[in-house]
Amino acid sequence: MCLQSTSWKREASGLDPEAIHGDQCIAVTLSTKTWYDERVQIADGDIIDGGLPKDSSILPWAVASIDVTRIDRELGTLDEKLVDEVVRQLGSYIGLEQC
Repeated sequence: MCLQSTSWKREASGLDPEAIHGDQCIAVTLSTKTWYDERVQIADGDIIDGGLPKDSSILPWAVASIDVTRIDRELGTLDEKLVDEVVRQLGSYIGLEQC
């Protein structure tokens, strides 16, 4: 899942915008496993369009930065409030405050 949040700004990361080449995507892991206590569950109402083949959760601590050209398909769009919550949790794991 790639995150795009209006409440988190690149400037907060401390990265020089010139150091980022091309479009990047911050991706977090989706899982169908339920034993992760701190997972963020995706309810049916959280999916704006598209869908997931199984009940899934987001693992906000499992994150990677990938080049957008490596994305080969889109499963759907999640509600902005859910994405903002995942971004907030990710920020807390890495020690960033919300902007």
